[in-house]
Amino acid sequence: IFKNRGAYLRYGANGDVCVLGYKLGQFQVNGHVEGFIPIGKDIMSLSARVSFRNETPNWYIQHYVSNHFRWNNDFSKPMRFNVSGEVSYPTKWVKPRVNIDFENVTRPIWFSATDGLPHQYDGNVQVLAANVHCDITTPWVNLENNVVYQHSSSSIIAVPALTLYHNLYYHGTWFKALDAQIGVDLRY
Repeated sequence: IFKNRGAYLRYGANGDVCVLGYKLGQFQVNGHVEGFIPIGKDIMSLSARVSFRNETPNWYIQHYVSNHFRWNNDFSKPMRFNVSGEVSYPTKWVKPRVNIDFENVTRPIWFSATDGLPHQYDGNVQVLAANVHCDITTPWVNLENNVVYQHSSSSIIAVPALTLYHNLYYHGTWFKALDAQIGVDLRY
């Protein structure tokens, strides 16, 4: 079900189910809605997404043989529930975007740092992420900024608490034919 056209509202929903083979019973359901609010000459965008997945573990996570490792696991299907929202307000010179993302993972599979083998956690792990992105654009100089804060309720899904990306660069045409970009990146 989709509505991809419209000046003020768009939405969609879809789903998949595996009915044969190794991944029998695996399914996913996704949905999204987007709203557009005109403010002067610019348009603010509000969007929300939701997904629910029941995933069959990869064959090599379940069964593996090599020179140094061997395992035959019987992991149950991890379930993932994700909900996210985004607000963006692009203008001619400044393009800010804020995104909040929450995911709950039931029975996640992880590799142990001590023995190097896969294990399944019998519980839930929540991950929260906030992303602030802002691009400042002029005819010749551009500044791209991205800051991500993440938090996990367990060390099984380890995420960095803070990630930064900044890019300052000159962009122009030289000699009427050469497209040039010169700048610096900062990552943390």
